[in-house]
Amino acid sequence: MSTRVSNSNTRAAILIGASGVLGGTELVTASGDPWISGGNLILYLLSALCGLRSMRSRFGEQPDLPGAIVEYATLKTIWLRRSLLASRISAHELSRKQLNQRHIWLTSGFALLVLAWTTSGIGTIYGVTHPAPADTAVFQVDGVKNGTEHP
Repeated sequence: MSTRVSNSNTRAAILIGASGVLGGTELVTASGDPWISGGNLILYLLSALCGLRSMRSRFGEQPDLPGAIVEYATLKTIWLRRSLLASRISAHELSRKQLNQRHIWLTSGFALLVLAWTTSGIGTIYGVTHPAPADTAVFQVDGVKNGTEHP
């Protein structure tokens, strides 16, 4: 269970990093359409938030150690084993539920990342097929303005 939690933390860190890098790239290479670029940034942000949500620490029910020591000291061996086993099963079940919640957040985050990446590609294609009009400059040199002579 510990290995699975560690692996999910690694995946969440990758998700957060990829979302940040690709979202930062989107800021620099915007497609020219503010709706596409804005939508991409929102998708990258949501993806990173899913990664952050899955990494959130969760604390389960903490055992009362002094009470447990007193309780276990009075138990016979078979009852002690059963009590310890029941507490371990309960802790394992809680960890399993938390890991499943992490999985849902990570899967959602990676799906949002792929959607943002795809939309970014569509924005790039849109930017190539619909180039922004170039700004025209007006210049004047010694009485000549834009190639025509003026007094």
